[in-house]
Amino acid sequence: MAAPTFNAGGDWQIFQSSGTTVTVNITQNGSRRLFGSATFGSTIEQGAVDGFGISFVIGWSNRARGRYTGSLGTDRLLCGTTVNLNLIAEHGRPPYRIAEARDPERDRDAAAYTAAVADWRSRRALACEALIGEELADGETGAFLVWGDPGVYDSTLAIVEEILQRGNVTFAYEVIPGISSVAALTARHRTSLTQVGRPVHLTTGRRLAEEGATADDVVVILDAHCSFDGLDDGDISGDSSWDIYWGAYLGTPDEILVSGKVSEVGDRIREVRAEARARKGWIMDTYLLRRAPRAGR
Repeated sequence: MAAPTFNAGGDWQIFQSSGTTVTVNITQNGSRRLFGSATFGSTIEQGAVDGFGISFVIGWSNRARGRYTGSLGTDRLLCGTTVNLNLIAEHGRPPYRIAEARDPERDRDAAAYTAAVADWRSRRALACEALIGEELADGETGAFLVWGDPGVYDSTLAIVEEILQRGNVTFAYEVIPGISSVAALTARHRTSLTQVGRPVHLTTGRRLAEEGATADDVVVILDAHCSFDGLDDGDISGDSSWDIYWGAYLGTPDEILVSGKVSEVGDRIREVRAEARARKGWIMDTYLLRRAPRAGR
């Protein structure tokens, strides 16, 4: 968020690491208290500016509540973190407290993608290491809440290992598994992840767009651009077609499912995805691509 002066009043756009952009309209009174509205008929319930810091809670129209905390940098940008208050309230066991740190920005336009991600992870590791060292006393337990399944795709495990390798703090840790989006996707579509004698490839939307489908069954994550476009008329031989099993907000009350041949439901997925993202302000989706068997196979 760009700030010409540190008065939070006005219209703001919040660019989140998930790719979601939220618009808020904030009014700041003489006591530096904040109130106002946000995208999709939501309300700023409480907030304040304190020195170079800002914090406010948004009560979203779907009953979710999120706390946004940031600080003003020398570049006159406000950067910070978001906390899902519903998730903690529903699953946390009192007494607990929330420790926060500024999430480093990632260079999303870097030519060297892998190097940019490695640099971003290392800077996140430094922030997490500081939290562990400063916020946890001997014998206390901390936790990172991770969206999805860190055993399938996530940087949290790599960050934890990097912290331990540096040796500035020592601790033991465990991974408590949840239901991954991949498992939820296949279950909700009542299909299996694999087929007899056929491999499955898990990749990202970026790699799918660059390389095309590299197996008969491809699970695609982190795809903001519907990279399944052209599979039926592009780099694949003309005697095969592709089925898609797509899902968004998997495992939540807002779950959306679409399946069918890519050539028949691709446009519908794009439309549904765009509408849902505009309505909620964010979207997380996953899909399975399955090549229809060729004659004689």
